[in-house]
Amino acid sequence: MLELALAFAMAQEVAPCEASGAPVAGCPQWRSVARRPDGEALLDPASVRRERDGFTIALRTVFARPQQGVTHLVARVRFDCARRTSSLLHIDMFSAEGRKVHELDPASEVRPATAGSPYAAVLAEFCPR
Repeated sequence: MLELALAFAMAQEVAPCEASGAPVAGCPQWRSVARRPDGEALLDPASVRRERDGFTIALRTVFARPQQGVTHLVARVRFDCARRTSSLLHIDMFSAEGRKVHELDPASEVRPATAGSPYAAVLAEFCPR
């Protein structure tokens, strides 16, 4: 199974916006929203799409130490302003070279945004009380 995952990763083209290094023109302008010892959470303000009771946004998590070859992930997350909740819609996982090594469409489990979490910080910015 691991061999198959590695073969898949090697076959993927590099996504220039996801490679480590200097920013590339036309790529998201990620802005830090939370930093912890295990990594950093960033958001792309240009990705915000308002909805009736909330919004969706692209969030990037950069790990302090790679996790099975994954250095960072980009997730599409839906937030509900009234309920103060979030749900993951899609996740792309990348290597340091910018190769997509895995993607997930998780079950849309709705979770409360815990105080002090990156999700709570995003809600505070885009859905002030």
